[in-house]
Amino acid sequence: MATLILLRHAKSSRVQSNIPDIDRPLNNRGRGASQKMAQFMAEQGLTADLVLCSSARRARETLDQLSLVLIGEPILLFDSAFYRADACALLYGLRAVTKDVERILLIGHNPSISDLASMLVNGGAKEGINSMTRKVPTAALAIFSLSISWSDVGPACATLDRFVTPRDF
Repeated sequence: MATLILLRHAKSSRVQSNIPDIDRPLNNRGRGASQKMAQFMAEQGLTADLVLCSSARRARETLDQLSLVLIGEPILLFDSAFYRADACALLYGLRAVTKDVERILLIGHNPSISDLASMLVNGGAKEGINSMTRKVPTAALAIFSLSISWSDVGPACATLDRFVTPRDF
């Protein structure tokens, strides 16, 4: 059984005219939320064989907090296409993953992370589904189980195991 963890990057600093959007760093709240999510992942034994991460600074800084708890040495792939990708583009990225990868952590942005989560879900944790379809806040994790290969990933193919936000802690 494959595992997909979708993570919206943590809270970033406000938009400033002198800093391009892609270069906005995490703010203090975002760093704290990333640490909470890292602690949760460590406690749950959540890890990844492959990390697909937007090249935006706030996504990379979110990963920096998590990298301390990822077991082993996952393959890290930073992709500028994930910065402005829609859910379909993220889906195609997942389909390109080789079948020997069991666990993927995908760190990206909204609305694509939210849209992808809603597209993939086909049952599971009802309370989590209700929360996730209302809003995927910054630093939220959606953990899915899939019984198919990555090349077959598509709409309604995954079971939501858990949806967690920093406010849950």
